Amino acid sequence: MERNSSKSDGKENEEGLLEISLRRFNLSDVDDFMVWATDDRVARFSSWDTFTCREDAVKFIKNTIIPHPWFKAICINNRPIGQISVLPHSGAFRCRGGLGCAIATKHWGQGIATKAVKMVETSTEMVKGGEYPKDSPICCLEHNTGLMIISP
Repeated sequence: MERNSSKSDGKENEEGLLEISLRRFNLSDVDDFMVWATDDRVARFSSWDTFTCREDAVKFIKNTIIPHPWFKAICINNRPIGQISVLPHSGAFRCRGGLGCAIATKHWGQGIATKAVKMVETSTEMVKGGEYPKDSPICCLEHNTGLMIISP
């Protein structure tokens, strides 16, 4: 399993750096997932409704997140604090994809979502999975707040 990570100013580890990484979700992440998935302020900007019970969250992780081709946990020191997903388009629009991102409100305004998007851009897993041509940039990602242009 490939894991991307980035360091940022913070106080989370012994070097005084915050380690941000992306990884696949596990069913054991349900309690961390519930932190942002039950928050109306987060769901307001998402395509899903606020979760109200743990059982629904377990079903969502099991039936939607885990089988998804590119749905990652945004982690601080390997603990999920948000999510990011990319769904590539096909055919002539192969260099485009829909991007979804949600972060627990405690972590808003710290640049974590921006770092996660940059980590998606540089992910070798995106190339290995065949979603995008190897020598082609991810041309643009349609985000719920507008259009984001990304180039290598």
